[in-house]
Amino acid sequence: MKTILLAVLMAAPAFAGSVMIPIQGRLTDSAGLAIDGEIAISFLLLSNDQSELFAEQQDVLVSDGLFTVYLGRDNDLASSVFKNNSNISLNVSVAGEAMGAFPLGVAAYAAAAMHAEDADTLGGRSAADFSQSGHSHASDFTVEGGLALNGTVFSIADQGVTFAKIAPCDSGQVLKYGGNGWACGADDQRAVITASGGLTRSGNIIQIASSGVTAAHLRNDSVGHTEIASGAVRADEIANDAVGHGEIANNAVRSAEIANDAVGHTEIASGAVRAAELANDAVDSTKIADNAVRTAHIRDGDVVASKIATNSITQAHLAAASVAASKVAVNAVALSKIDSAACVQNSLIHRGANGWECSAESTSRSQNGTTRLSSGIILKWGMQNSTWDTAQTFSYPERFPSFTLMVQITRKQSGVREVLVPNAWTRDGFTVDRHDDFTGTKPFSYFAIGY
Repeated sequence: MKTILLAVLMAAPAFAGSVMIPIQGRLTDSAGLAIDGEIAISFLLLSNDQSELFAEQQDVLVSDGLFTVYLGRDNDLASSVFKNNSNISLNVSVAGEAMGAFPLGVAAYAAAAMHAEDADTLGGRSAADFSQSGHSHASDFTVEGGLALNGTVFSIADQGVTFAKIAPCDSGQVLKYGGNGWACGADDQRAVITASGGLTRSGNIIQIASSGVTAAHLRNDSVGHTEIASGAVRADEIANDAVGHGEIANNAVRSAEIANDAVGHTEIASGAVRAAELANDAVDSTKIADNAVRTAHIRDGDVVASKIATNSITQAHLAAASVAASKVAVNAVALSKIDSAACVQNSLIHRGANGWECSAESTSRSQNGTTRLSSGIILKWGMQNSTWDTAQTFSYPERFPSFTLMVQITRKQSGVREVLVPNAWTRDGFTVDRHDDFTGTKPFSYFAIGY
C-alpha cells in the first residue's frame, strides 16, 4: 500500500478569476521506500457536505518519492470556490488507489483575497447606497404635482394649479379677488341662460336642436349653395316640411350640398321641388333615400331631362305609383335616363302581368321558334310527337312571361282521320290526351299565342 504526505502552498493567480494551488508531497510504497517515475495522480476538492467543487488528474513525475503539482494547471480552478466555501478537503488517488482526504490549510483560502478589490457590500450596504466621489446634488431632486425646477429654484409650473389643488368652495360659489387675495364668494354676476326657439343647451354648450331650423327661421332666397357646406344638410337638421320653394334660391341646391340619403319624403313640402330650384344634374341616386320621392312632392311638368343625372333614378328611389304622367314633361325621359342595368343586352321592354319588365329578344325562323311582336304578343311554334294514349305534356322551348292565350295543333300526316286536341295549357307548355284507339307515334305541329 502506498503512502503520501502533502503540503499545500500559497495560491497563485492563473488568470482573471482563476488560481493555481501548489501541492508538494512525498510518495512511498507499502514498504516505506520512495517511488520514482511518472504516475497518474487524481485530485478532488470536496465541500463540507461532500459536494464536488473541482476535479483534475495529472501525470506527475516523482523523483525519490518527491513531487510538486499545481491544481488548476489543466482545469480552470475558480477563486470563488474558496470564497464561497469553507472546510474544503482534498481527496487524492494515486494510480487509482485512494490515499484519503486532507483538509486544506489557510494558504489555499488566500485565493479568496482576489475578491476583496470588488466587494459586494460595505458594512452590509450595497454600492448603490453610496454616492460616487465628485457627485453633484443638482440632479438629486425630481418635481411633480404642478412644480417646476430650474437649477436649485423651485416654482409652480405653468398650468400646474389644477382644480384639485384649490381649496374647495361651497356649491355655486366662485373665486373672487378682493384686493388682498382670493376668496370664495357668491356668483352675483352670473346670468341664467336658457335655450329655446330651435336651440338646445347642454351645460355650457348651446347648439341648434334637431329639426330646430324651420321655415319661419329662413328668409326667402336666403339659403344659396355658398351658404351650405358640402354634406352639411342632413335629414335630422331639417324639420318636416321646413324647406319650401320660397326658402331656396334658384339653382342653390347642388349635388355637393346634399349629404347621401339626406332627402327623405318628410323633408320635402308638397310641391316644393320645382325645376328652378335644382341645378342641372344636382339630384343623383346617392342623394335620394329609398321611396323618398312621392307624387305629392313633384309639381306637374317640372321633371325635365336636364334635372336628372344619367342613370340616377332606380326603382328603389321611387314610391309605388309616384311618377304619374302629369309629373313628367314631354320628352323628359331620354334613353340615357333609363337604368341600363335593368335589362340585359338585346332585351325588349314590354308590359307584363306585374308591370313593365325586360325579356330577351327572341326571333327564330327555325322549325321550333318564337318571336315577339311590337304589341307585346308572343308567338311560339314547333314540332312534337305524340307517343302514347294517356295524357302527355309538351314544353315550349321558352315559357311565356305572363300568360298563354291559346294553342292550336295540326297533324303533320295527310289522309289521316285522328285528331289531336290540347286539353290544357300553361305558361310552360300544353297537354294532349289522345283517344285510346290511336296507336304508334303521331307527329304534329303546334302554334301558341301568349304574352
